[in-house]
Order: sequence, then structure tokens, then C-alpha cells
Amino acid sequence: MAKEAMTGFITEFRFFHQMQPVRPVSACAQALWHYLFYRANAAFWQFPLKIQANEIAGALRISRSAFMRSREELRSAGYLLYEHAPGTRTVKYYLVSNVRPHMLVTPAEMLAGTKSYQDFLSGTPAQKEVNHVAYESCPEAVSGN
Repeated sequence: MAKEAMTGFITEFRFFHQMQPVRPVSACAQALWHYLFYRANAAFWQFPLKIQANEIAGALRISRSAFMRSREELRSAGYLLYEHAPGTRTVKYYLVSNVRPHMLVTPAEMLAGTKSYQDFLSGTPAQKEVNHVAYESCPEAVSGN
């Protein structure tokens, strides 16, 4: 498999910050993205991340309502997908790649090119109404570096 097909930890991190002028999010939403990114790395990039809202809010030292606003802000900006696990308080989180738009940050699936953003949405009825973010301008925004 081609080395350039792989997206690394540092590359995803760097591109997240390079995307801020194009798809800006608040400082609280950035902190949430960083926390989820850290948890994904700690879990060896095994998705979905299954975490309760209270656990994340407590780790970030923000209120539950601030967490909910930040989570929705990341979703609407195209950085995050999530779905509620039926019958539990746990939520499943998926990070959307900043390096490879429309791909989820899941190394094995990204290498195979099989798990796209649209595949996730089409397979999850609760998320079908999600507004798609136009990524067409993104490559130009990050091509300078």
C-alpha cells in the first residue's frame, strides 16, 4: 500500500489547524476536537469512540450544555460525526479526516478507501439530515503548506 495513502497523527493535527480559516470553530469546540483526537490515539484509532457526555465535559471542565454546543458545532463544520448508542448514555464518535475530505479517520478503512463520510451517513438514519460541508475549497486553503 502506498505510503501517501496513510494519514498520520501529526498530519491530521496540522491540517485541523490549517482548516480553521476555512471552517472555523470556537475555542471550546477546538478543545473538544483535541480531546477526541487524543482519545482516538489512546485507543489506537479504533472507531467508534464510545464515550459518555459527562465524561468528556468533566475532562474538559466545561458544562454539559457547553459540551453539547461544541459537539454540534464540530458536526456542522464537518469535523465530527456521532450517533447515540440505543438504550445507553454512550455516544459513538467518528472523526472526519482533514487530510482526506469525506473520509473518516480510521486507518485501515482509509487505506482501503472503503469508509467515506457519505457511507457513514447513508448507513445511519439518525444522521441523514446532516448538512454536508462543501470541501471543494479546502485543498486550495491548505495547498500553500
